[in-house]
Amino acid sequence: MMKALKLISMLLVCAVVFSLAAVNAFAVGVVDSVNVEKLLEPVIGWEPDYSFTTKESSGFEKATPGAGAIWWESEDGTAFKKMPTNYEDPADRPIFQYGYYYKFETELRVVGNNIWETKMKSVTVNGRNAAYSINGELLDLSIVFGPLDYEKVVANINLASITAPEAGKAPSYNFTFSGAEADFALPGPGCFWYESSDGGLTWKLLSNYDETVKFKDGCMYKFYTEATARAGYELSGQLAAYVDGSPAFVKTVQSTEAPNHRVAQISIFYGPLGTSAMSLMIVGDSNEISTYSANTITKASVIVMNTKEDTDVTWYECDGAGEMISGSPVGTGLEAFLPGIPSKDMMVPHYIKIVAQETSGSKRAASLIVPYMLLPAGFEEDPGKPVSVTLKGGVTDIVTSKADTSTYVEAEITEASGSCSVDWFRCDDAGNIDWANPIHHGYNMTLPGIDAKDAGKVFKYAVYAEDGRGGAFAGKVVFTYKLEKESSGTETANPADNTGDPSESPADGDTSTPSSGNETAAVGETDNPDATPAGADNATDAPATAKPANNGKSKISLPMLLLIILGSVMVVLLCALCVLIGVLLARKKNEK
Repeated sequence: MMKALKLISMLLVCAVVFSLAAVNAFAVGVVDSVNVEKLLEPVIGWEPDYSFTTKESSGFEKATPGAGAIWWESEDGTAFKKMPTNYEDPADRPIFQYGYYYKFETELRVVGNNIWETKMKSVTVNGRNAAYSINGELLDLSIVFGPLDYEKVVANINLASITAPEAGKAPSYNFTFSGAEADFALPGPGCFWYESSDGGLTWKLLSNYDETVKFKDGCMYKFYTEATARAGYELSGQLAAYVDGSPAFVKTVQSTEAPNHRVAQISIFYGPLGTSAMSLMIVGDSNEISTYSANTITKASVIVMNTKEDTDVTWYECDGAGEMISGSPVGTGLEAFLPGIPSKDMMVPHYIKIVAQETSGSKRAASLIVPYMLLPAGFEEDPGKPVSVTLKGGVTDIVTSKADTSTYVEAEITEASGSCSVDWFRCDDAGNIDWANPIHHGYNMTLPGIDAKDAGKVFKYAVYAEDGRGGAFAGKVVFTYKLEKESSGTETANPADNTGDPSESPADGDTSTPSSGNETAAVGETDNPDATPAGADNATDAPATAKPANNGKSKISLPMLLLIILGSVMVVLLCALCVLIGVLLARKKNEK
């Protein structure tokens, strides 16, 4: 009998362990947050960034192969085209463009026994709400940026008062710096000096503020500093740097201290000092190469000085730090034919590195890095043609039917060389601009609502654009703005969208569906708060077929439920068996 009791006890323990193991094996974790971080957001002139991290380290993984992300491009914010990720020619690389919309999209998959919460607690990209949809173990995440403009972009950085190297003198660390919403990125002296004794092929950092360090005859020198954009701004992918008005060399990289931002590395080259060192000089009025015709091959020539031996000369494309973009030269010899520069790169420095080496004797070497630029005079068939300014859609008369309702307008700029300064002004009845009082800066603005008592009255405004070539290339358009009739509505919406008031009928063009959320519809979007948006919608939308959210932090799947029931039944049966055996033992003892 005792053996039977021991056996029953062991079975009871096994049943309990089995039940606990079953529950643990099929335990389900619920993932209710996805927060993408360290993604470089679109800025004019930059290529798409595919590197990002997620704040959560477990529960899900990237489901998209390769880089784990896809970028889409759209001119109107509705029809998106996939941007290429593989291309052989660097000239075909995709870059973010002014006025376009861009959608970042990635796919994530839950791992282990985890499942997605049907109504996610948080889905963000760099802290901004993103749209998502759930399909089984997959979550599709997307966020739209744009339209891109120059209002928050630093396009130019200027340095001045740098003391040029002179043999026998110590380096100077005093200089001036200015830039639109840019600042230093280096502590201490804010700059460094480098020395090269082989014509610029290799460089050695000089000690800062060391009185024994002097510039040497025959050596080349490089002045180096870094700049970054201030809070709320970003460096353009077509950033240009200047020293006393002359182009400097600039390379922009991702910041290690602020992963969502970039740092401009600015270099200026001097020398070699003295008259006896082997050196190179571009044939022309200045030590740079320029062209006035976009997409046209440019012929350039170089002179090798202070060499009496045969010399091999090779031309390379390089970045602002002098590093070759590819191993294939663009030319050899004292003359080279350089590739054309696209019109979108007007006034944006490209760089050419020319390397010369003696073929015998000491085999001395020298190098020269020169800016290679497309200048404005040859940008168009008519070099004097001003910037063309219109309102989106080509309208010049804006009419609203709702009193006290703001109206969104966009300016379209063409014939510009690159970055434009765009300002909005009020005008008098004759259309004269109040130049002293601009009311807004940027490519788009929201006109103030018109009071009902001013219905029918015509107000005049103007938008003025001036590109980097100066006032001679500026343009403007004057337009009217009036309230057609009085209305009691209070909708504030983009007139191209008409989704601001969910109670409106389709009679005024509103195709929106009533939403109980706080979503703000984007330009051109047919708003559906329960679907992945087609337009520039950064709201957190649940899929249309989403079930009501479960407020609990865990859920029980069917297999786990069956195992729990089975384990419980076994426990009950064993307990009943133990009770029965106990009763039988007690009865037998009484009989004795």
